[in-house]
Amino acid sequence: MFHAKSLVTCYAGFTHFFDEVGRKDLFSLRNEIYSYLRGRSNFYRYSNAENG
Repeated sequence: MFHAKSLVTCYAGFTHFFDEVGRKDLFSLRNEIYSYLRGRSNFYRYSNAENG
């Protein structure tokens, strides 16, 4: 009656992350997120929900 436990990995990207941000604040916010995620490549990996 019981199923064995198994690890399930799910990825979710953020496609509409900057939709509600004003145009004048977009540049500074995006640069701040790039620095937090340590680069543009990591930002695009997270936004596209890629593993790595």
